Amino acid sequence: AAEPACSVFLTSLFFKRRYSKLVWLTMIPIVGGVAVGSTNELNFSLASFICAMLSNVASALRSATSKDVQITTGLSGVNLYGAMSVVGAALLLPVSLLMEGGKIHSAYALAKEQMVAKNVSLFPDGFLGEPLRSFLQPTPFLLYLLVGGLLFHLYNQTSYQALGELQPLDISVANAVKRVVIIMASVAVLKNPITPLGGVSAAVAIAGTFLYSLASQKQSADEAEVKRKKKTE
Repeated sequence: AAEPACSVFLTSLFFKRRYSKLVWLTMIPIVGGVAVGSTNELNFSLASFICAMLSNVASALRSATSKDVQITTGLSGVNLYGAMSVVGAALLLPVSLLMEGGKIHSAYALAKEQMVAKNVSLFPDGFLGEPLRSFLQPTPFLLYLLVGGLLFHLYNQTSYQALGELQPLDISVANAVKRVVIIMASVAVLKNPITPLGGVSAAVAIAGTFLYSLASQKQSADEAEVKRKKKTE
C-alpha cells in the first residue's frame, strides 16, 4: 500500500523529479485507504513489515529505473520487458534448480494430487459441457500452471507498455489501487463479504486516486505554463 509514497520519495531523491504539495497530499488517502482495505487482521509482525517495505521500495525503484532506461536507450516497453525476462531467467533459473531442483518431482506429484482431491478448476461448476468437463474439471495442473504463467506475463507486459506512456508514480498508484479493485471484484463476483470499514476504505482510496489525477494534471499544466513563459521572455 505504501508503494506510491515510496515512489514519490525515491524518484524525488534519486531522479530529481519534483512533485507539488497537492500530489504529496493525495498519497495520504491512497496509501491509507489501500492499507486499511487490505488489512484482514490486527496482528503486527516486524519481519512482515520490513519485507513489505522492502517490496515497496523494490517495486518503486523498478518502475523508476525502467522508465529511465526507456528514455536513455529508446527501448519500447515491450522490448525492455522482453530483455529483462531473458536476463532474469538466465540468472535465476540455475539458482532455482540448484536450490529446489530435487523437489520438483515430489512437488509436482503433490500438486496434482491436491488439485484432484479439492476439485480445483479454472471454470465454475456447470460452466462446461461434456466432454470438456471430464477433461478440465478438475483442471490439469500443467494447464493451470500454463494459464497462470501466461496471465502473469500479460500483466507485466501491459505494465511495461503503460510505463512507456506514463510516469513511474502513475504506475505505483495504479498498482496500489489495483488491490482495492481486486477486493471489490471479489465482492461482486465471488460474493465475498466485506465490512463497512472495508467499503469506506475502498471509497477513500478510489477518491484519492481521482484527486491524484487532478493534482498531477494541474502540476503538468503549471509546468507547461512556466516553460511557455520562459520561451516568450
